[in-house]
Amino acid sequence: MEALVALAILLIMLSGLGYLMNSTIQTNRQARRQTAAANLAADMLETLRGTAYGSLAGGTDGPVSEAGDSTGSGLYFSRQWTVARDTPIVGTTSIVVIVTWTDTLGAHNVQLQSVVNQ
Repeated sequence: MEALVALAILLIMLSGLGYLMNSTIQTNRQARRQTAAANLAADMLETLRGTAYGSLAGGTDGPVSEAGDSTGSGLYFSRQWTVARDTPIVGTTSIVVIVTWTDTLGAHNVQLQSVVNQ
């Protein structure tokens, strides 16, 4: 009888541990995707900051994989960037890069913003 009680307690503990492990895996996967999106946004922002001031323009690209190319497998991201001249003040340009993706948890996005001057 004691062995059955001990076995029942062990099974309850192991099922809780399984749930905890699954939750940890999901959280790590989401963190990896957010990091990949932030890196893709930062790469585009740096590219735009290195572009000649007069050539800055908004645009989109995608799909882009987590590896940063369009040939990888797995999750894909889309990037969109806007360029607003004389914002927030005259002589500067505001650049906003938004990276979006959709997974089993829904739609997500990461947004980075920078201001450059002439």
